[in-house]
Amino acid sequence: MKRTCLRWFVLLSFLLPLAVVAGSQAGSWHMSGNIVDVRLSSSGSQFTNTLSLTGHYDNGHFLIDLMPVKTEDEIAESAGWDGESLYLIQRFPDFPGKGEPRDKSLGFVEPSVFSRYATHALTSVLLALTSSNALAGLETGQDVVVLGGERKYPEENNAYKVSYLSSGDVEIEALCPGHEIGPMGTVPIEGFDGGFTRWTHKSNLTGISGTNDPGVLLVEYKRFMPLKGKLVRGRVVTGKILFRPEDRAVSEFRPIITEDNLSVMDYSCRSQLFPVNKGLMDQNYLYRLTNHLWNFDRNIIVADFAKRKAWLVAHGVPKEMKDEPQNVQPLRGRRIVIICGLFTISALSAVALWFGSRRVRGAG
Repeated sequence: MKRTCLRWFVLLSFLLPLAVVAGSQAGSWHMSGNIVDVRLSSSGSQFTNTLSLTGHYDNGHFLIDLMPVKTEDEIAESAGWDGESLYLIQRFPDFPGKGEPRDKSLGFVEPSVFSRYATHALTSVLLALTSSNALAGLETGQDVVVLGGERKYPEENNAYKVSYLSSGDVEIEALCPGHEIGPMGTVPIEGFDGGFTRWTHKSNLTGISGTNDPGVLLVEYKRFMPLKGKLVRGRVVTGKILFRPEDRAVSEFRPIITEDNLSVMDYSCRSQLFPVNKGLMDQNYLYRLTNHLWNFDRNIIVADFAKRKAWLVAHGVPKEMKDEPQNVQPLRGRRIVIICGLFTISALSAVALWFGSRRVRGAG
């Protein structure tokens, strides 16, 4: 009976998010697999991106190398999570699709595993490796997932649903408010008064019944957007990652910096998005590494953040930059008003020219 309970406990621990697994199992794990990222367009066309993944996982920390096999952007990514910060390096060519070497690079340091700048493929893996504490933070609104550098929807106001199914699946759904962000503020999206599903994620780890047995992690990530009154899929990512035990432990869970210098956008001291500027772009601190180490003085970053925030507060916050719904007409309504206005102006001009021509003829 005790053996059966112990076996069930071990199996259950592997069916929870992987950080729980590492906490209950000794040793480290090697990861290898493939990711398929399908981009869907509104016209119905699609492009399939394929990538290979290798990495290491140990006690909630991980290193990941994601290499493009056939992709549109040819971005190679190295990501490391040390329990406090996510260190991400993206390497890419000047012009994707021309076979050029990936000699351009940019680094990111973020305070959450929910990276703002990870590609779709890497995002699917990061969500799968997220700890149960971080998932709980999503449910209580303590953490956010903002997609990309320019915000189109108020994603920091998402509501998250996290489900742990008896099958072992972990499912996440992000529900976004039904607004679109424009230059004059947030505008209601017609037909989505109750909001819409921005993205969903599903992961499942199977095949592990002991500390020395391999396992398979399956991931699925879908991103949606409202279009002409319908919710359409813009991205579908699926992945299959093999876990096998390994003897060696990884001491530093950070990407290896091979560049002689690397520009880094640092968000590591951000506890939340800056509300005075989140309608356009979040605050960050840019610096350059020249010694191949992530060892920048965080005190300088904190001081820089505080200085910028004080400057914005002192100079006032423009109304259009506040994240509050403004009394702005939807785009379709504005177009109708503009078209009617132009038609009226054209009609008045035509009438004026007609009267002018009659006067000329009469004077002749």
